[in-house]
Amino acid sequence: MALSFLTLSTQAAAKPNLVLLPIDVSQQDADLEGQYGSALQEGLQKRYTVFYGAAVEKELEKEYSKIDCDIDTCNQNVAIAFNGELIADSEVKAISGGYLLKLVVRNVLTSEIIETKIVPCENCSQFDVIRQLKAIGAGTSKTLSSTSKTSNASSLNTDQRAILIFDTQPEDASISINGKPVGKGPYQGLNHKIGDKVKVEITKQYYRPHQVTLDLQQAITQLAPIVLKQGQGKLLIATKQFKAGAVIYVNGKAQGVAPKELLLPAGAHSIQIKAKRESTKVTTVTVRNGSSEQLTLEFPNHELNVQFKNQISEINHTLDEVNMEIAYTEKGIIDFPDQASLFQIRISKLMSTKTELLMRLKQLREKIYEGDATNGMLSGHGFGGSDAIPLVQIEPRYPPQALSRKIEGYVVLRLEISKLGSVKEVTVVSANPEGIFEREAIRAARLYRFKPKLVDGKPVAQMATLPFEFNLDK
Repeated sequence: MALSFLTLSTQAAAKPNLVLLPIDVSQQDADLEGQYGSALQEGLQKRYTVFYGAAVEKELEKEYSKIDCDIDTCNQNVAIAFNGELIADSEVKAISGGYLLKLVVRNVLTSEIIETKIVPCENCSQFDVIRQLKAIGAGTSKTLSSTSKTSNASSLNTDQRAILIFDTQPEDASISINGKPVGKGPYQGLNHKIGDKVKVEITKQYYRPHQVTLDLQQAITQLAPIVLKQGQGKLLIATKQFKAGAVIYVNGKAQGVAPKELLLPAGAHSIQIKAKRESTKVTTVTVRNGSSEQLTLEFPNHELNVQFKNQISEINHTLDEVNMEIAYTEKGIIDFPDQASLFQIRISKLMSTKTELLMRLKQLREKIYEGDATNGMLSGHGFGGSDAIPLVQIEPRYPPQALSRKIEGYVVLRLEISKLGSVKEVTVVSANPEGIFEREAIRAARLYRFKPKLVDGKPVAQMATLPFEFNLDK
């Protein structure tokens, strides 16, 4: 890349600052990059205070070396480095029969296109290109041709090539030209003819389709970016069991009382309904543009949960017996080493039974806490059927990030409690949403203290499940 001089206008105070990026030239003109850039800079200086050359290239190199740099952010930083907000992109493209000269000036802070010029230079020499670049920069350019006769003939020739250029927002929208898919935006069509009628259709998931018919009457047609509108769909949200005052939450924000029909942006949404001390599961729904659908959510079945909890109590009792038998069998290996192989077989069967019981416990806990994890109960699991009794309870801190984004949810923890009542280990059984509240819930759970559990008058370790609710109304 050629290096040029950095020029400061003597009238900087009266002109806006503009950063001229390195000019893009065709390979055959690569050795003239510096001269082309300086010619354009000379013209632009009549209207702007222009920053160009080595200082700009150095700033660009610094910005683009950053890992998190994207084009918009880096260009913004470059403009700000020179106390401005205007960036100029330019191109000299050699084509059959001449050149296409392009200049785009935009405000990188507001994304506004200040000016766009694409000037065909027909049958031009490289000297003509330099003169035309000065004129483009100064704002006085006209289409150049080797002779006026050729120019007049071209204006009447409907076989003359026409170029169509446009971008889309969002950029990766799918484009069809005259019913034929041509890829994703931005679009540069080089094979049109002057006089063509071009039907353009632009589509993207979750956006409304856009159609426009263009009548190409000039050599180059460049459109302003075509902005697609976000699609919308209707969703009727209700509960299977009517609950007065049940509030609908969409993406964590209250949207009214169920049942209610909502007009939502097309895309994925998390839906939940809350009523006093109970709530439905969070359900993810994809709304399509123009759709009209219904979503019915169900509150947890408390009677069924009571049945599950009774089953848990029975399994806990069985586990207690299995653990005791394992202990006796292990003692038998010590007392009767000559029968160790028989005791080992017995222990293997007991461990298999214990594993099955623990798996069943896990399944039952998940069924209970899917829809009813925030009922405030603390239930013992794995060692005896009695409930763990907390002596010290700590409320978890609401994560600042979740608070600022108004996110609610819950975490269910499994605690391993020492025989002295302190919490030894904490594992997450379930969390909704994941990755938001777990850390604060674990931190609070480790500070809990429980009444020691006694078996035959001696303290023993115990397990417990502890749910935490994170509710903005608290």
